[in-house]
Amino acid sequence: MIPYSPRVQTDLVNSVEHKHAVWAYDANITPYAPVELELVTATINFDENRAPLVVLNGSMKIPDQALLDFLDPRRDVRIFVMAGYVYADGHTDFQKIVELRLLERVVRRPQGDMVIVAVSDEQRIMDYRFTTTQTWGPNDVATDVIYSLLSQIVGHNYPIQIEPSGRTFVAAGKTETLPPGGDVWAQIQSICDRIGYRIYHNGLDTYVAERDRVNAGAATAQFRVGERGTIVGSEAALDRTDFANLVVVTFTGGDVPVRGWAEVKAGAYGSTAIGRVAIAVDVDAVGTSAQAEYAAAAMLGRAITRGRKMSLEVANATYWVRPMDTITVQLATGPQERHFVSTIEFDIPTGTMNVQTRQPENVVITTGE
Repeated sequence: MIPYSPRVQTDLVNSVEHKHAVWAYDANITPYAPVELELVTATINFDENRAPLVVLNGSMKIPDQALLDFLDPRRDVRIFVMAGYVYADGHTDFQKIVELRLLERVVRRPQGDMVIVAVSDEQRIMDYRFTTTQTWGPNDVATDVIYSLLSQIVGHNYPIQIEPSGRTFVAAGKTETLPPGGDVWAQIQSICDRIGYRIYHNGLDTYVAERDRVNAGAATAQFRVGERGTIVGSEAALDRTDFANLVVVTFTGGDVPVRGWAEVKAGAYGSTAIGRVAIAVDVDAVGTSAQAEYAAAAMLGRAITRGRKMSLEVANATYWVRPMDTITVQLATGPQERHFVSTIEFDIPTGTMNVQTRQPENVVITTGE
């Protein structure tokens, strides 16, 4: 969590001034010499269903040629954003919220502006290819392999945070290879799918591999309407898009397809009450039925929460909230609810944000093959 002052949640319902700055630097140039970018528009979007997790879109007046030459995405140009608050008593609470890789810059005429796009460091892994074959067997632990692949690219000193797991991912008597030129990021995601993990870069300084969260945790922020609230608009939707109470996973990479399923049977939205609402997922890998069941259970944990969604327009951005965080929401009617954050978009110049959520469901998941 970004280390804002403990007073921030209380003070956001009062009068605060938003403060921000956007800087660029070339990681290959020493000494460190960041250049401030005077962006006119800037949004930072986080989406749990996308890699890279974080995308910044911004625009500014066309700068001089020296800055245009400097902002070359073929080099390792980094963009970082500082954002925070000036409270009513004058105290400034100002933190780095993202540090991203410049992906694109476009000069537009006759509009007379320059557009930049920057993304989190999943892109670094997506761009990389090994020139030697990577091989694993049935005794290789999935999380050890994920660490090995990442650290070979970014180095052992770069922060890599992996939740421990003893699970393997290669079927008995089999091997799995990533050939020279193979897609490293797709391989890591495939391994994560088989053990019920998600992989992402946090948009600052750390790669994270962790189990999918199914149950709501402690709230990182509270949102409400009314005199002491910051919600200025909301939409609550119920639909069947991406919702499921049954997931069937099939590993198709072996001689014979291997399947596993996971199902929520009980409860208001279980298959006993409303019938089966199914999603079938094919995974191009060799796996066991137990691995297929585990992957199906992880996917179902996400799918069962996607029937009820909410969109919030918030007057004062809470810059520390991230996808998969638990938040509480209190609308004009109804009880206070806990939600998972799915997407967030900060509008940096205005200090506002939009939050998309999904509601967690406490369910019992049954698996089989």
